[in-house]
Amino acid sequence: MDALNIIANKFNFRVKLIHGTDDGKWGSLENGSWVGLLRELQHFGKHLVINSMILNLDTLHSFDYTYPYTISSYGFMIRVPPPVPQWRNILYPFSTLIWCLLLATSLTLAAILTFLIQLLNGVSDPLGFSLKVLGGLVAQAMNTQEIKSWWWAKLWLVVWWLSVDILAAAYTSNLVAVLTVPTFPKVFQTVQELATDDGIKIAMLDYGSAIPMFLRTSQNPTMAALGDKLNMIPITNLFHLYEDIMANEMKKGGYALIVFGDYIDFLRQKYNIMKVTYVMKERIYWSSLSWFLRRHTPYTSTLSEALMHLQETGVLDNLYRIHMGRIFNPDTQVRGDGVLNLNHLQGAFILLGIGLVLASVSQMVERLYPPPPPPSSPQSPSTSLPSLPTIHSTNNTQF
Repeated sequence: MDALNIIANKFNFRVKLIHGTDDGKWGSLENGSWVGLLRELQHFGKHLVINSMILNLDTLHSFDYTYPYTISSYGFMIRVPPPVPQWRNILYPFSTLIWCLLLATSLTLAAILTFLIQLLNGVSDPLGFSLKVLGGLVAQAMNTQEIKSWWWAKLWLVVWWLSVDILAAAYTSNLVAVLTVPTFPKVFQTVQELATDDGIKIAMLDYGSAIPMFLRTSQNPTMAALGDKLNMIPITNLFHLYEDIMANEMKKGGYALIVFGDYIDFLRQKYNIMKVTYVMKERIYWSSLSWFLRRHTPYTSTLSEALMHLQETGVLDNLYRIHMGRIFNPDTQVRGDGVLNLNHLQGAFILLGIGLVLASVSQMVERLYPPPPPPSSPQSPSTSLPSLPTIHSTNNTQF
């Protein structure tokens, strides 16, 4: 609107702004007829539509249009999932695959080493020996005398302990951050993830956009899958279009809301949900945006050249930064509190409690099943030293 006012001042004409349409539609071709803003332009005496209208083959054949002044696309707004439970933070430094590989590798190496030494009659308690080898995972020492002089077994254990030390250092260093910062589940970043995940629905306000038709008739399997999952939300208030969808679908989560262009960020700021929602990285249907006029309007080229002049001189970019700067003010940015509170430290105390429980169990097992005493060494015969004679000096002093 600011750009139109600049052009109006230059060419000395007045602008009368009309909000909304009688049918509450945005502007698309339905059953061969235009609805919404484009219907007002074609049949009801309106002269210009400056809203974000997509330039496609249908609009090219029915209306005049200016040179495209920018490109935009449809984005997905999704509610941030709640943090994972604190106890799961203990496992989070490694992925599930890493934990499985670590467990399988540890058991396999301990079993193979125990089996090879047992073949050489070098171990009397295979289970105990395997547990001692696995004890390297928790930094437990092991008496290397149990493997006697087999150099290959000692080399085996050295490589194993070095590997365990590296894994333990990686786990511990990551655990410090994970225990003090809330951990969130993986967020959606691609359209493919949205299309294949049954746990999330796709929603869009039913304002007369052609996107639902594009999705459902798309030859692309991913886009078609989005169209099958699409839920059209009816409009209940023309002056507050997104009031109900923000209070219902977006509040309870489980929905990806399709919104066009930068209006998605305006909605997040308006409803104060910048910190609880995110915009998916991948977007769909990138399109050129133009202003639309009635067919054969005589001043189309004049208006188009003026709009392009504003674009080329950076006026449109400056207007964009001004308006978006009001949206992205510091109070709307997602940031931390700067201090650690009790919720951040729960994971550390949970880990401490688990360690105390394991130590108590280990102590009870040692008391119930004490290790056998070591064999006593044979006593060597004692050798008595001869007693020294007493020497008397002439002055009666005894030594």
